[in-house]
Amino acid sequence: MGGRQRGDQVCDTILDLVDFPAVVIASFTHRRDTRFARTQLTTNGDVDSWQVTIVAMPEGHGVASATVTDVWVDDVTSSKPNRPALAAAARRAHALALQSTPAPDASTLLEQESPRASVDLWNAPSGWPEESHEDNTLTDLGLMFDRARTHEVALFGYAEQLSETHWLATTSGRRGRSDERSARFECTARHGTPTRSNWWGGSAAHLADIPIAESFELLMTGLRHQAKRRHLAPGNHRVLLSPSAVGDLMVDLWWAMLAVDAVEGRSVFSGSDGRLRLGEQFGPQGLRLTSDPADPLVPASNLHLVSTSSASASVFDNGAQIESVDWLRDGVLTSLMSDRRFSRDHDLPFTPAADTLALYVDAGHGSLGNLVARTEHAYLINCLWYNRLVDPGQLLITGLTRDGVYEVRDGEIIGAVDNFRFLQSPVKMLASIRDSSHTSRTLPREMGDYAPRVAMPALLVDDFNLNSISEAQ
Repeated sequence: MGGRQRGDQVCDTILDLVDFPAVVIASFTHRRDTRFARTQLTTNGDVDSWQVTIVAMPEGHGVASATVTDVWVDDVTSSKPNRPALAAAARRAHALALQSTPAPDASTLLEQESPRASVDLWNAPSGWPEESHEDNTLTDLGLMFDRARTHEVALFGYAEQLSETHWLATTSGRRGRSDERSARFECTARHGTPTRSNWWGGSAAHLADIPIAESFELLMTGLRHQAKRRHLAPGNHRVLLSPSAVGDLMVDLWWAMLAVDAVEGRSVFSGSDGRLRLGEQFGPQGLRLTSDPADPLVPASNLHLVSTSSASASVFDNGAQIESVDWLRDGVLTSLMSDRRFSRDHDLPFTPAADTLALYVDAGHGSLGNLVARTEHAYLINCLWYNRLVDPGQLLITGLTRDGVYEVRDGEIIGAVDNFRFLQSPVKMLASIRDSSHTSRTLPREMGDYAPRVAMPALLVDDFNLNSISEAQ
């Protein structure tokens, strides 16, 4: 079927079928997926998919949604929307909404105003499969495989290019469209008995912008360091966190910045006297945690698309224009995520979040390598894995270090130590920053599936709790 169909036709077809307030989101995804294990390709192919979500919100009743993937009727000469399947999904959503209690986030749908997709853009088909962008992924992987076999190293990982187009239409006249690309690559290298293991991952808009071929030497450098094993007892230690590791912890912090949880006393951002902790200092001067859809490092759509209401977003706010938001500015908490209804009820600003996150430290400079070179003594954590929230009141998180923890002394890596289970609050960690690299786009290993647009510095922090040794590689 390809990706040349027009999602605007699907939206218009559904709006012509319904006589109740509704939101329609038509989504086309083109995915290029390459996977490998034991230094051999296991998967390589492209997949196109369509999905349409219809959110019904009849007045005086609840909200319900229905999803359909059988979107098009194909014949020899043309494709047109599958009207019977779309109508059935609309009826299903409406029937479920009539059986539901009124939604606590209920509000009037946004009217036909900015942002409104231009007629040319709104009516254009999705063109991702025909887009021209040089991709040397298979060539780069071939070079990596040749070098890995020479060094008797086994490689495991994947490369993914994702291109998405979303059309939004509401019965109130709101229209919008977003076109987004994201790519990621990650590889684990294993060698020797007992096994040494190292991981590297990268993220960009295009796979061609990720240094896949060059990553092999980074992986090998870590494996060489792991040949020298050193002992480290559990405890609070000064650590160097890679941008990937910082990204995982900052995404956890970001997801906890919910106004509803803070107001209801379930959050680290809830004050003991019942007030919000907005305006309090959580990090050093010059630190900024931000979600800016126009950030050149991690650009994202500024169109608010919500298929299901949650603590962070409401389906009634579909089509809102997302502005740049500083969650922390100069280390001070300045914003919490909130939908229109909750904001209105609690005298807070309406604050939707773009699908992007960046941490900037004004004093940060140089690369991770430069940060290592100016560190007297610390333990470099390559990446984190299996992070889980233990206590929302402190935002206390446990998880594992994976694939390399290295001892740094007098600006050099002198060997590797065990992997650890850690117990740490990202909030407490911000107050313990001692040095920082510049900010660059990265791939959080644990959260990369859910937060593909993240830019972070490497950080040197004090009192990071490595509370027990882990048997994980």
